[in-house]
Amino acid sequence: MAASMIKALLLALVVCLAHASNLRAEDPPKRVWEIGALAAQTVTASLKAELHTAMKAGGPAGAVEICSRKALDITSQVADELGVSGLQIKRTSLRIRNARNRPDGLEKDILREYAQSDSQGLALEPRIVDAGLVWRYFSPIRVGSLCVLCHGDVDRIARSVAGTLETYYPADEAVGYRPGDLRGIFSVTIPKASLAETENDL
Repeated sequence: MAASMIKALLLALVVCLAHASNLRAEDPPKRVWEIGALAAQTVTASLKAELHTAMKAGGPAGAVEICSRKALDITSQVADELGVSGLQIKRTSLRIRNARNRPDGLEKDILREYAQSDSQGLALEPRIVDAGLVWRYFSPIRVGSLCVLCHGDVDRIARSVAGTLETYYPADEAVGYRPGDLRGIFSVTIPKASLAETENDL
């Protein structure tokens, strides 16, 4: 077969593959960014309010106890209130405290990418992955100044807090952080079908 014909066939194959890739992947609509950001912001605000109340009532140890009982419920409640059927919100990390927040394969990849960018001093921006039937929205979570009361250096965590952590999270990995450290990510799963239904209702 002539070299020119081989080149032509290779070029045609490249064009076909690129076209197929474009058919599979689509740009996330603005609504996906809005839902993802709103989910992360609402969960953050709700958890902070709950923890501040718990801190006033029972100090850091009380906040750990409340977090163990209510954090997942608050996250689920926010997902329900946003009005997108099948919406899932999750906080996860490579160093988890609650085993129910363990990252899946894609979340691990995103966490590692964020960690690498963070180590290089790069800005960490929210991102969206097209995962077939769903959109996956991710945004970084930083450690706040109050977070180190129960997520900080082990030697500096109060005994009462350490005892409470041992009670509720015996396999805890989420310590040793400093303010500003990358703690983990928000992971928001948005079904495309539900998003289309929501848009049709507008």
